[in-house]
Amino acid sequence: MPLEITDFSHEGEGIGRLDGIVTFVPGVVPGDVITVRNIAKKKRIQKAGLDEMIQPSPDRIQPDCPYFDRCGGCSLQHYAYDAGLRWKRERVQKLFEKAKVNAEVAPVIGMNHPWEYRNNMQLQVKNGRVGFHARGSHDVIDIASCPVQSPVANRVLGCLRQMDLTGIRQVLVRSADDRAMVSFIGEGSLAMPVDGL
Repeated sequence: MPLEITDFSHEGEGIGRLDGIVTFVPGVVPGDVITVRNIAKKKRIQKAGLDEMIQPSPDRIQPDCPYFDRCGGCSLQHYAYDAGLRWKRERVQKLFEKAKVNAEVAPVIGMNHPWEYRNNMQLQVKNGRVGFHARGSHDVIDIASCPVQSPVANRVLGCLRQMDLTGIRQVLVRSADDRAMVSFIGEGSLAMPVDGL
């Protein structure tokens, strides 16, 4: 039975109604028409996996990040940027209406270049790999760089990939301009190369 995706959850899962039941499906965008598999019914909702894409949304795009299908860091890279801005505005407008606040939400002002803008990176370290949690799990996706992180944060990541991070379980990177603050969480000691950042 075809399912049309009409919205996103706050976690970026697609939402549609299948036999009148709200159904959450990861990896889809509003406007997609799909079939689902592995339906897990809860009390008033159900979760399912994508089985077949019958008709892709006109707002579906190919993500620029090579890790998007596995990484849990970003959830909307497969959705056109302008459509995402409209969705964010509509989401806030709906929240105001639900709270009975009479306010008109202005259009979201987008970026000219929606890449390399994040200044906060929380990296996980596990079994010698440094990266982000995999989507929906605590496994670590070993990444070489992240297209939404600042260039200096990606240079720090490059240094981290060359280090022995034994005893470290998490690395926090805050960046501004050409500087970065790096915090290590775990046990043990290490020396970080700082030349060439």
